Amino acid sequence: MSVEALKGNIKQLSLRQLVDVCREPLGWHEACWMIASYLDIDTESRAGFKRIHENYSRVMAVFEQLYTENQENDIIINALIAQIRDMFADAVLRDRIYEDAWLPRIVSVLQHPKTRDMALKCLVRLIMHRAEVICVEVCMSLFDEVCRALFDSPIDSDAASDAIEILSNSLIGAMAALETSDIIAEFEDMDIDVDRLLTLALDRMQGCLANKPDSSICLSTCHEIMLPIGLANLYPEVAIASLRTLQCLSACLRSSSLSIRVLGMRSLYDLCFDTAGPTNPFEFTHFLPPLVEGFPPEIHDAYLAYGTTEFYGQVNLESRIWFGDLVQEHTDNLDLFEYGMAIANGILEVEHPIWPLPFERKSAQHPYNTWVDILPHAARVLRSRSELDNADILDIKFLMGAKRWQDAIDLARKAAKRSPDIVFWYYSMSMTNEDNEGALRAAQRGLQCPDISQHMRIALLYRTCRTAWDLTLATLTKGDPEESSWEEGLAYMAICHENLKTAAEVCPPDTPGFDILINLLILSHILRCGPDLGSDLRELKPLIKKARLISRIDDGMRERCGLSAKYNSTRMTKDVILEHLAAVSSDWNGFVQCTNLSTFAHTEREAKKKVPTVEQIADLLSGTQISSTQTLSKRKTVKIMGSGSNAFRLYQCSWCMNPSAALRKCGVCGKARYCNPQWYLLTVFLLNIR
Repeated sequence: MSVEALKGNIKQLSLRQLVDVCREPLGWHEACWMIASYLDIDTESRAGFKRIHENYSRVMAVFEQLYTENQENDIIINALIAQIRDMFADAVLRDRIYEDAWLPRIVSVLQHPKTRDMALKCLVRLIMHRAEVICVEVCMSLFDEVCRALFDSPIDSDAASDAIEILSNSLIGAMAALETSDIIAEFEDMDIDVDRLLTLALDRMQGCLANKPDSSICLSTCHEIMLPIGLANLYPEVAIASLRTLQCLSACLRSSSLSIRVLGMRSLYDLCFDTAGPTNPFEFTHFLPPLVEGFPPEIHDAYLAYGTTEFYGQVNLESRIWFGDLVQEHTDNLDLFEYGMAIANGILEVEHPIWPLPFERKSAQHPYNTWVDILPHAARVLRSRSELDNADILDIKFLMGAKRWQDAIDLARKAAKRSPDIVFWYYSMSMTNEDNEGALRAAQRGLQCPDISQHMRIALLYRTCRTAWDLTLATLTKGDPEESSWEEGLAYMAICHENLKTAAEVCPPDTPGFDILINLLILSHILRCGPDLGSDLRELKPLIKKARLISRIDDGMRERCGLSAKYNSTRMTKDVILEHLAAVSSDWNGFVQCTNLSTFAHTEREAKKKVPTVEQIADLLSGTQISSTQTLSKRKTVKIMGSGSNAFRLYQCSWCMNPSAALRKCGVCGKARYCNPQWYLLTVFLLNIR
């Protein structure tokens, strides 16, 4: 019987008769249509998806029977998997099908060449929204199966593209939920060939992507790049030893897409951190003997080449001597009020380079080991005489010395409400490692205070630049150009760059941490202007020369004191990028052009986000979320392509943006829609906080 003859009678057939008809040489497309007609499945419209929700139990019971009884029938299996793939367009259906344990069944189909391609397409649809539980299961239990399917497929095939999309989405999703060590251990148990997988991904990016149609490049480039980035995060020793991996990540910095540039920069930055260790400034107490004895000619030559004779170390040493004399002067005849007033003013002047000097007149009356031990007692006397600001300075300094950081921050916040123009409050508040946004706001506010000392200014600039850089990478990596978080990331980037330029102007070349900041300034230039830089990087040459002189001074001072030169991760990142950035313009040009056509680039162009305004930056620094036209209750739809030529729209969950024909409408506003009650309750909670 022909397909045309069956059109009016398909529902009268038994399931066995349906299978027998599908055994004829009709092809899986016709079988797919017949199964859909038999079960009244319509994945071409929102109304059709609603009917599937209503008849879900019956539909899936038949699917299970078809799968169980026809595993050797390629036509039936392909048709069945194709139907499930189309149903995965609805997030609620996707979750129900996953909960009914269909994922292992779909993966088992990968073993057969005639059904592999359809199984891969089905898995792509299943994992595309990176539901955490699905990503974790694929990554931790089924990653090796997908790798085998990838290795068995031609490198430039659609099947290889699908396999890489599955691998990258599952890996990135799992890394967000699990410890890296757990993933590595599971990969070892599965005997994942990391070198082969990384090489194949790089071969595709350098050789295959540029030959695909623009529509395919648009979708696939983002997934292609996430796989080597994820593998580099898991296996930094493999990635840092791979010249082509470093070239690929450097090539990202030539993309017109800021999203791609940030991904490349953060991956390289993390790689170098794992290799070189933390990026920390030297402690200047190590360099006091050389300052007294004098530095060797090579350091003086570097100073002269830099164009200055100003030594931060000399100022630092003089400040320490001055503060030591101040302490000695007021402890010879200890008057707690006079002592407290003098030390509070001294802290404002030279807080950064002072340390706990011993209290030499220890006695039963004055049982203090260091001058710091006197501070709480002096603070009580000052407070009794209404010297509240100076008393708080002493108490905060004591708390910082005792490493009671949160207590110091809490006291500084209270003091700032009373006397908002004292820089020491903001310096103290910027010391937190628990709240980067709060630390940045405090440091920036401190830089606006009047009568700020050189030591305090340099310390706040260092804190601002490092924190804003970390926030830039973190926010833009996770952000979406259509959301307000993207504007926050742009604001962090602007804050970082402006403060780095200021630091480059005001810091003497031997300033602690300046080697880090000057290299960060180069990285910031590349992140902002990567695609516009000349092939010979001529725009960066003056800055690169300056950075090399500062690094010479930094290394020379360490070696002069018997310390090994510290190849910090920021300098290493800069060196890796500069080594490859010029060459990748030609060697990886095809890949760079693909990134310019990627979904990331397209989304940025559509969002039309520009450099943040002064008002937006002010909002961010005041602790206010940057304004956005989006609201939680806004109704949004997404276009779904049916298995035929039809396109239709499904509403998206107002929280997770997953599409479904069975979203629950908000009972409060009547506009927002949610795919499960959990998202609705979270929204209400956040709105109540605001």
